[in-house]
Amino acid sequence: MRRLPAWPAALTALALLITSCAPAATPAPTSPPATAAPAPTAVPTAAPAYTFEVPVSPEVAAWYIPGRFDGQEINVAVASGLFSNDAYRKVMEDLQAKFQELSGATVNYVILPENELSDKVRLEMVANSGKYDMTESGAGGAKDFGASGFLLELPKPIDSADIFPGDLAQYSLGDKLLGYPRVGGTNLLYWRTDLFEQAGLDPAKPPETYTQFREYALKLTPDVNGKHPGEDGFDPNNIA
Repeated sequence: MRRLPAWPAALTALALLITSCAPAATPAPTSPPATAAPAPTAVPTAAPAYTFEVPVSPEVAAWYIPGRFDGQEINVAVASGLFSNDAYRKVMEDLQAKFQELSGATVNYVILPENELSDKVRLEMVANSGKYDMTESGAGGAKDFGASGFLLELPKPIDSADIFPGDLAQYSLGDKLLGYPRVGGTNLLYWRTDLFEQAGLDPAKPPETYTQFREYALKLTPDVNGKHPGEDGFDPNNIA
């Protein structure tokens, strides 16, 4: 997989989970339909040039450079973890400044505690307050908010073939793309072959599903008397 340029990837992240760019006249008691995104403001000057960190085709470069949105404001809900140290904060502030330079729009970060972000954003969406135009979200957020009818369908990136299919799938509902992955990661599982053998498991066949993962964990967790979780007499305070 070819990594997207850092700045263009962040540009797409800013487009994550758009609801609307103007507050509704009256709060709606039920889930409102998503509204259309604002059209770029026509101005005679083009956006400043941007130098990509990796070679890209002219078509890809054109796709990632935003249009002009002079005079418009974007309120973006972001998790406080992105501002938890000076390095993270500098990245976010640099992205904010560059997007504003390229687009003419004003980007306002609304920093929320990570454990409160999803609930606070959902509350505003249900109320149709228009408080947030975009939000950061975990991989499940696009499906969660999208199933409730809060999100706009987004255009598929012109170089989507270079993005890991699993990442795009996590931000999609059916064939509709509802969010853009900002980063991609891989979880690694390590296991001790000797303990697998002691538990009667094949070290060459690790668990492939979360159901299997749980089953393996139970078999790999004996107490000092050889009992396993769920068995009568299992002692959780004396694991072998």
